[in-house]
Formats: sequence, C-alpha cells, structure tokens
Amino acid sequence: TNMRIDGIFKSVGDRIGVAEIEFSEEAVMDSPRDILDDCAVLNARHAIPLQRIDPLIVSLRFPNKRSEYWRVIQDIGTVLNVKIASITIGAMLLLLWSNHTLNKNPWKWFYADTETPTIEPALERILGSKPCPAGAYLGWYGSIK
Repeated sequence: TNMRIDGIFKSVGDRIGVAEIEFSEEAVMDSPRDILDDCAVLNARHAIPLQRIDPLIVSLRFPNKRSEYWRVIQDIGTVLNVKIASITIGAMLLLLWSNHTLNKNPWKWFYADTETPTIEPALERILGSKPCPAGAYLGWYGSIK
C-alpha cells in the first residue's frame, strides 16, 4: 500500500531501474510526473540516491510532437537533472525479435524530449542498422505528428 510503482528492475552495476507502464494515450501524459513520484518514494523510503535510479516510461506508442509529455520530460531533465528514458512496446519487441539484449545500461540512449522526440538513434546503435520503417509509422520510435 505504500508503493505505487509499476515496475522495478535491476540496471547496470549498483543502479536500480523504475518503470511506469502506460497503455492509454491519456495515461502516458501523466507518466513523467508519476515517475518522479516513484523516484521520490525510492529515495525517501528506501534511501536509494536519485543518482542511482534509472527512470523508464514504457508505452504503446509515443505522443505527438506538440504533446505536453515531451516538454515535461525536458523540464525534468533540465531542472532536476533526471533523464527519463522512453521506450515503446514495439521497440522492445523489435529488440527481442532481433535477439538483442539491453544489459549495458542503454537507458541513457533512450532519452527523448521536445528537441528530439525519437529513440530511433538508440535503436540504430543497438541494432547496427536502421530499424524497420513500419515501426516509425506506428509511433514506435518517435512522434508521428
């Protein structure tokens, strides 16, 4: 009852990951603020320093470019120096289907904000080539509008 975190995962070294998983476009808009709440709980109640937490938002697809989501992500990164990674289920499936793992702390690569609302460069870096074009049209790698 005292923890409302969608997911906690082991990250690289002594780091811990915290995830918000949202499947509706309306809920995705609240996820940056929710992830800050998650980080605050881990810090205040479990004495995990903010610098050791890797925040991650998982969604079905990315919001459009004009969405408040990207601005809030950027503001959190600028003001609090907390870089929230974003990834979609489609991008995760692409990595799974191509037999790639995320075990070398790539979460910093998945940071996207209003300046660059895409994770396509991170996927290219991991895959060694451009990801499937169909995923771009579905909003799996970045904003489609």
